Amino acid sequence: YHSLANQYRRFNFYYVSAALKKISFYFHSQTLEFAGLPPGELILRERQDKKSFKLSVIRRILAFNTTKRVILFGDNAEYDSE
Repeated sequence: YHSLANQYRRFNFYYVSAALKKISFYFHSQTLEFAGLPPGELILRERQDKKSFKLSVIRRILAFNTTKRVILFGDNAEYDSE
């Protein structure tokens, strides 16, 4: 992240999580800041439906950034223990 942020100041950073916004926004914001990650848009889900949340958000990001290259980093939290 830091190399990309320093080399390419024109990159847009998006942080996408299927966590509910109303209960997770503060924690996620603080975690990103504490980790020193580049500033960006934190996108959390608004409703309980999380089945296709990340995919629909990524599709919107790709549609918005049609003239730019997009690099995706992530993990698969689908298998986290409940």
